[in-house]
Amino acid sequence: MVQKEIRKYDLIVEICTNGGAQRLRELATLDFTAALDIWEYIMGKDPNTFGDTDVFAILEDVSAKNLRAFLSGGTAGPLLKLIYGASQLSCIGANLKYLCDLIVGSKIDAAEEILRMVRGNATGDFNERMVAVVDKVFELSMAKNGTGRATLNHKQTILLFDFVSKMKSGASKNLLTQRIKEL
Repeated sequence: MVQKEIRKYDLIVEICTNGGAQRLRELATLDFTAALDIWEYIMGKDPNTFGDTDVFAILEDVSAKNLRAFLSGGTAGPLLKLIYGASQLSCIGANLKYLCDLIVGSKIDAAEEILRMVRGNATGDFNERMVAVVDKVFELSMAKNGTGRATLNHKQTILLFDFVSKMKSGASKNLLTQRIKEL
């Protein structure tokens, strides 16, 4: 066994026994696929193992290309369910940006599937998460267009309306509905 493999297995043992998102980053630099497998395994045991650490952002820093390729492939379903359906960090940081990138990029089916997971996530308030999603979608849309005005196509608007309509009644629901109608 070469030194790189020994270090990889040492990191796997350490991550599985102590958690440690920074060790996961180090493992991802050695073997990105193994890091994804360990992340999924640990999230399966307890979706909040890493606490407030945004593991998605850590792995995206190591290799955004590899992470996006994995998530857009057919095998990422269980991990996405853990991130968006069970984790308290489902609509924060890089997790939120990934979801909103799907919406702004018109990948409506994938975004809708993730939004269903977010809606079923019992670890937080769906209303707060939808406010964050709509705000980020508007921000990304304005940045994409290069104007001070967000523009969404019909499918994007319908998707947002559909999930905003599932929010509990209140000021935030009314505000989001109005913002989307103004497009």
